[in-house]
Amino acid sequence: MAKTHVDPNDEELDGGVDRLLGEYSHNLSAALRGMLDVEAGLRDILLHSRHDDLVEGLGAILDLEAGLADIVGTDADASQQRQRPEKRRKHGPKPAAVAEQYLRTVGPEIRLTLRVNPDVAAAALTFEGAHRLLSSLMQVKDYAYTLKADLQQHLAFAVYSELESAHEQAIEIIGDLAHTDASRAARDLARGLAIGLTDDLESARTTAEAFLQHAPHFTGLAEIRELTDALSRAAIRNCARSRRLLRLCAEEVRGAISTVLGRDLPLLDEDSISVFLDDFTTSDLRAADVLGVVLDGIRWSEHGTLWPAAFNVEALKAQSDETPPGSGTHIVRRGTAPMHNTYAGLA
Repeated sequence: MAKTHVDPNDEELDGGVDRLLGEYSHNLSAALRGMLDVEAGLRDILLHSRHDDLVEGLGAILDLEAGLADIVGTDADASQQRQRPEKRRKHGPKPAAVAEQYLRTVGPEIRLTLRVNPDVAAAALTFEGAHRLLSSLMQVKDYAYTLKADLQQHLAFAVYSELESAHEQAIEIIGDLAHTDASRAARDLARGLAIGLTDDLESARTTAEAFLQHAPHFTGLAEIRELTDALSRAAIRNCARSRRLLRLCAEEVRGAISTVLGRDLPLLDEDSISVFLDDFTTSDLRAADVLGVVLDGIRWSEHGTLWPAAFNVEALKAQSDETPPGSGTHIVRRGTAPMHNTYAGLA
């Protein structure tokens, strides 16, 4: 707390006690900083929260037989060490490379059709929400890390504001998942993340109020440091959970697409999902039926995308944002109406 409670009858006491306590607190904090390994403590605290991320995908990375040989210490150790890189290469190319190869086997007309399929569209909507949530939580983590180091009041309010936005997004994702055939793991993770963010939001509010209460002299510095440390740890934990949720949502999209196509898709990462559904920068759509198709969110190019002859590209450009400016590459804004009026003579 800022000060030890003083009874009203002790009003004649001078400030010596306060100064003595302040010096003692300062010396104690300095001594503790010299004795404690904060980074090591943080790693211990976060070990369990990172467990799922650390073990995920181990089967695709580890060579169990070679690992057993390392433990047992056989004479074939050197040979196993030489063979391990070769064995890992047998797992095939990275997901991004697989997605690029797979794009060549699925025509742009089919990909446009997939975008309007109800199941694919619902899964993609949740995936996009999970992507935005991770971006927000990464921002919270950056704010919280800087807040812990600098103890700036405006950063405390920035953490609270961004957490409030992330909390709303998490609740929205829960609602989106309720309208899909999402796995129980995805639903449970989203629900747990939203509950955790509720608690973290209250902690952020307490931290911001502590800054207001103790400013401008920060008489409650120890309390504030404790609060900011807790916020930083929670932010790291939430980012890890959000990444797992994004991967689960990407798997939901892949499953929905596989069902529509009647064949399994290769393993696609988060970026590959976006490329598969939204990237038409090099697509030939001259034979595609785009009339009435919702194109919002697609990425197209003035130089690489080929549209039907009667298509009014200028009308589509007016509904898009050039990203980056001057590149000739555009992203159709969300909420854009279907392309009923983007043909010459109808615009």
